[in-house]
Amino acid sequence: MKSIIALAVCFSSFLVSPAITSAFDGDWEIANPDYQKDNFVDIKSYQPNKTQERTWAQILNGFRLVEGSLNLDISYLAMETRIRRSLSKRTSIYYHSKQEQFYSIKPLRQLLGIQFHLGDQYYVSAIGFPAYDKRKGDLGVAFSIGQTPGSYLEFSHLKQDLFYNKKNFEEDVYLSEPVEDRIKGSFQSKNLNIQFEWLLDRVAKRFSPNEFLTLRNKGDDFSAVTEFQFSQTKLMGMRFRSFSFNKERLRSISPGSDENENQNIQFLSSELYWIETFSIYTVTAGTQYDRFQNRYRNQLDNPALPLKSFNYRFETWQFFSMVQHPWNPNLSWEYGLYAGNAVELKNHISKLETDKFGKKLESKLRLSWEWHSTDKKSFLLLISTWNIDDFLNNFWDGGGVSFQMSF
Repeated sequence: MKSIIALAVCFSSFLVSPAITSAFDGDWEIANPDYQKDNFVDIKSYQPNKTQERTWAQILNGFRLVEGSLNLDISYLAMETRIRRSLSKRTSIYYHSKQEQFYSIKPLRQLLGIQFHLGDQYYVSAIGFPAYDKRKGDLGVAFSIGQTPGSYLEFSHLKQDLFYNKKNFEEDVYLSEPVEDRIKGSFQSKNLNIQFEWLLDRVAKRFSPNEFLTLRNKGDDFSAVTEFQFSQTKLMGMRFRSFSFNKERLRSISPGSDENENQNIQFLSSELYWIETFSIYTVTAGTQYDRFQNRYRNQLDNPALPLKSFNYRFETWQFFSMVQHPWNPNLSWEYGLYAGNAVELKNHISKLETDKFGKKLESKLRLSWEWHSTDKKSFLLLISTWNIDDFLNNFWDGGGVSFQMSF
């Protein structure tokens, strides 16, 4: 069974191209974020240490929050909740919610499942989530071989806003309803751990006759982690995350005059890291590359006026290191160093607009305090970051907080 799952996991990973896209989450708006050059270094410095991340990957019941300041007005925010309970030998229920915000306000995604054991290693689940507004209810099915947190492979099919057209009391209607397909899995052996998830959102199209507006969305999202344990004190890992999506807003203003906004966002993040324990100290070192691209087009652009259309790219390649220092059974100190080369580029289609280009070396020092329970199933992490590249003029950069618990 494990060999079958391992082959399927590896095969599915190779099926996914680098330019993959983010799932439909109910957000139809077009966002045009403008980063500060230290933002990807900021986000990395707010993440819990690798020991906590590896613990969270195996938790079936728990809550996690990561928050940190990106500038005076916005913060990085990630939240996740997992709950699973057995009702009988062959039946269990589970709940999962997830939200991440680093370039736009994103809705909370929730999923409820009722799982039935068919026998041997086979399971089937009814999945979805109810809503007060019945138009917004989701319903689908999932089939899995094996069970998390061990080796497993799962396929799911979910119809979102299932009864929107039937129960709609407004004029707008789905021309193509949002459908989400997902495949995820894990392979675990003595020294090797592989986890992946690929989510595909098919074309969703909604039309509002009162506004003469047609909305269109298509996307998918892929993530994978591979870790190899050389010994009890040495581990090497690789992490990959990629999404992109296409959004369109088409409006018929008058005969022969249409408004057409189109946006394609792509995000890619890859990380290579090494973890080693020396006596009571745990040292983590690695490198990470992040790239965010936003291609925006507006059909109403007129050569006589400044065009709104542009291509935007923000990327950072950084190196990082961290030392965990246990202080007592309930407290640990952490010291981190982050240094990255940040590049920001905005090319306007119109020559009437001034292009934007910036390049800067960003470096930060992280000091953090972790209070954890004696069994280390829960922790509270307070983070303070300090500018190294401009310490005399702007020494304190901001702070963050992280909380994780299992139950």
